[in-house]
This record gives sequence, C-alpha cells and structure tokens, in this order.
Amino acid sequence: MKGTIILAGAGASLAEALPSRPAKKATPPLDVTFFDLCRDADLDGYHTVQQYMTKHYGIDLEKGPLRMEEVFNYVYSDAHGQQSTDEALQAYRFLLRMYSDALAKTTNDLEGMSRFGVGALLRYLWSEDRNRAITFITFNHDLVIEKAIENTAQLLKYSGIPWNIRLAYKLDFGEWTTLRGGSKPFSSSSTASITILKMHGSLNWVYRVRSGADPKNSIRSPKGKLTCLNETRITLGLRQYSGKKWTDLIPLVVPPIYEKAALYQRAISPIWNHAFNTLKAADEIYIFGYSLPDADIGARSLLRRAIHESPKLAKVSVIDTQPFVAAKIASFLAVDSLEYYASVPSMLSRIA
Repeated sequence: MKGTIILAGAGASLAEALPSRPAKKATPPLDVTFFDLCRDADLDGYHTVQQYMTKHYGIDLEKGPLRMEEVFNYVYSDAHGQQSTDEALQAYRFLLRMYSDALAKTTNDLEGMSRFGVGALLRYLWSEDRNRAITFITFNHDLVIEKAIENTAQLLKYSGIPWNIRLAYKLDFGEWTTLRGGSKPFSSSSTASITILKMHGSLNWVYRVRSGADPKNSIRSPKGKLTCLNETRITLGLRQYSGKKWTDLIPLVVPPIYEKAALYQRAISPIWNHAFNTLKAADEIYIFGYSLPDADIGARSLLRRAIHESPKLAKVSVIDTQPFVAAKIASFLAVDSLEYYASVPSMLSRIA
C-alpha cells in the first residue's frame, strides 16, 4: 500500500480562502499579515499588545510588515521568565486570544471544498488510488483539513474515504464533547480513518483551567488528558460544570515560540513520534503551503532526519505560490528531485 503524506502549512488554509477574494481581515493569519488582520477586525486585546510592545521594545504594530513570530517570542520570554510581570502575562494572554479569535473569524466559514485547497488535493489522490494510506501532517490549528475530509466523504463519489475523527488524531483523549446547540458534529461511523497529525495542537482540543481570565493560565500546559470537541467550527470561551463548580476550557495551541517542546512536550510528543515514523515510511510527500520556517528547529530536524532515513521515498512535491519555497525545501532536505506547482489546479492540469 502506497503511503502518501500531505504536509500542510498556513498557506494551505490561505489557498482555501483566496477564491472568494476576501479582504485582508477575512483571510487566515499568516505571519506577516497577522497584526494587520487583528487591527482591521478590531480584535479584543490588540491595543493592549500594541501598548506593551511600544513601551518595552519600541516596536509599533502599526508600522509593518512585522512578523507575528517575533512579537510572540518577545512577549512569551517576558511572561515566562523569572522577572515575569502581570503586564507581560496579560499581553501574552491577549496574544493567544487574538490568535485564536483570528483563526475562528477567518476559517470557520471555509468548507474545504475549493479547487485550490487540501480538499481538492485529497480528492485527486484518493481517486487516483483508493487503497493508498493518506496522512495529513500539519502545523495549523484551524479545522479546515477536518472539514475538507468530512465534506468530501459525504459526496457519493468519495463516500469510500475512511473518516472517523475519533481515530484520526492518534491521541488518547479523556473526553469527547459535542456542544449543545453547536454546529453539525463530525461523523464517526467508519472503522478506519485518514490520519491528521496536528503537530502544534488544535483549536478543538481543550483542557480545564480554573479561570480563563487569569493570565497565568496562558503559560501553563495541560496536566490531564485533553477533551476533543466534536465540532466543525472553532468555538472559544467555553465553560464546563464539573465537581459542583464551573471551569473554563482553553484550547491547546502551541504558539509560534522557540521553546515549544519544553512547554507542551507531554501533550504533543505522541503526535511527533507518530509523524516521524509515518514520514520515514512514506512513498511520497506533498508539501502544501509550508515554508519550513528557520525558527522552527523541531520541525526542520524531524523532516530532515525522517526523509534522510526513509528507505522508499520516491517523490517530493511542493505546492506554493512562491517558487523560492520549493528551492529552499529542496536545498534543506537534500532530495535528488522535487516537483514544484504554484497551485493545486496547476498541478492537476500538468498531470492530466
């Protein structure tokens, strides 16, 4: 059986949004456009973070382009360090909240059915070989991939696609919850599933904290098992009644910081182990909208080692609007050959 990996980055979610030609404030928050999006959408917390960065670093969020990753690392370092202050903690809490709010606002209405997105790639691959094992590996926190699989599997032509969200994530959740009055839940009838390895967590994976308003909870990793929300839309600001008291639920989102592993290792290490083994055993890899950021040392190390040790990898393809991304990935991975496509439609037209 052929093993196919779709490595999806933020550009894959953006590709799903672009056909409708939305305004900047309606597109997923890529790194250099994130603060423009937050400002245009007037997200709660933007002015707090703006004041903090101006006061302590002389950085004005209004004068872009400014990388989201840079600001996250400055504020995280202040909030998590020995000299942490309430001001730094509050700024970091708002950063995380803005990030989650921005993803909810920009991706909840995406259905995964655009001919430019991951759903189109999935439909092509499955039609070409219905016996192939398809695994998504992603650093995205949104639910676009889940909706693409769910909505594709409901079409008669693609009804044989294996899909069961309870099997997809390869994590041992403590609880599965469908929100009362929420969106249509993911179906779970299949006894097998396409795998989705979400390397940095997901906005439908939540854990309990005493108070979501306490900024100290923004730098605490989950202590127990996660709860998975069986929902098609990102839902934030949730509370749960347990043990005669209310607790807040916050999503497991590994932010764009350098110290990812130390803070979230217990929760996400099984996913990384599974991803390494799956990459190493793959026959082909499609890298879609992922630019291999220099700062993400963990991801770069995992990819390079897995591909170097792979005994049967025969094909690496890059789908990205920027040709330099393909050159960067080819150089880093040291692969003998790599195929580049500017979009899914351009790939399909060249293959046909």
